[in-house]
Amino acid sequence: MAVYLGATQLDGGGGGGTPIGGFAFFENPVGVSFTSGKEVYTDADNIVWIKTAATILSSDSGVLEASQYSGSTNSLLVSSNTFSGGGGYVGRTSFGYNGVHLQAIGLRGSNNYGSYALRDEDNTNIATSYASTGPFSAGYSQDPGGTTNPMGWVFGSSFYNDTHAFTGFHRPGINSFYSAAKHAYTPFTSFTGSTNGYSQTNYFTLPVPLMATTNIQTTPRYWGVSQDGTTVTEYTFNASASNGTNPFTAVSPSNTFTVASAERFMSDGVDKLYVHSGTSLHQYDLNGNNTLTFSGLPGAITDTSYHVGFVCVPAFKNSDNVTQFWTRTGGSTGNNSASQTFTRYDLVETVEGPFTGTAASKALIHLQDVDSNDILGQGGNLIYLWKRIA
Repeated sequence: MAVYLGATQLDGGGGGGTPIGGFAFFENPVGVSFTSGKEVYTDADNIVWIKTAATILSSDSGVLEASQYSGSTNSLLVSSNTFSGGGGYVGRTSFGYNGVHLQAIGLRGSNNYGSYALRDEDNTNIATSYASTGPFSAGYSQDPGGTTNPMGWVFGSSFYNDTHAFTGFHRPGINSFYSAAKHAYTPFTSFTGSTNGYSQTNYFTLPVPLMATTNIQTTPRYWGVSQDGTTVTEYTFNASASNGTNPFTAVSPSNTFTVASAERFMSDGVDKLYVHSGTSLHQYDLNGNNTLTFSGLPGAITDTSYHVGFVCVPAFKNSDNVTQFWTRTGGSTGNNSASQTFTRYDLVETVEGPFTGTAASKALIHLQDVDSNDILGQGGNLIYLWKRIA
């Protein structure tokens, strides 16, 4: 690791011999304006540097686009964007995404009305209310399409293809919000706003409770997790199957692979599958290779009385062009008046500066905190540690 001391500006002098990934101390370049916290500078020799404690993301643009630089890494970053409040959806809340709307539904008060909230993929409110009948009610043990106390929707295991959404119903009884093997089959185009398109007229049985679709924009492929959560199998889909039947058939010869114990299962809609297991999120390619693992997330909830889920909004489905994950991060899990809160996590590439204020990163240079102290400063200017990224 090359460390250059005493250079006064990023002008090509002093740090020119630093390899990509190496470090140098410099003053802030004179007359250059930076976005706070994202300081990246290209000097006269076309060498690109990132400053102490700076972070750039793949959701940025121009010189701040992380993926164009050496050393970018995949990160799962918590956002300030939350889904909460709404219609007072409460304990035993289920949460899902059907390709058009983020959806939450729970019990409301002693009457057990369905308290629901719909948002678009960018978390803009579409509809929030209560319902004693229909798809958002907390009804009893009728099959989809029943006319008396029709069964409420769960949304905890929603998945979708290029034209339709499959959304779970809860099991018989209002106090059990786990996903049963009956899913609504509703044209994608009918989810145009408010509650339009949410009907209970058609349903299919499924071979397994947790399923996902990849290659949505081309020729959809379908995947399901075994009952024990350890094996993923590819299925074909028969769009002409009769109402109430199973339209999915395992691919033959078998296309299966093993995964971490799946408590939630989803895809990016393209070529990646995700397994939420405990406090970790595992990314797999379609050959079953575990390509990334992110730890430290809220634990997946699988209790049958409040299956709240952990859902994925693909990058091509939202205006930020970033793959989003939503999971419950607050609220009670009992049947009371406390609303649930779901928080968004973004899957992005990041490039970070050489020092972030932790004890471990101080060992990088064995010097005092360059974030806030004038070391080697000249003329009152602070000198920072910079890292070469291109």
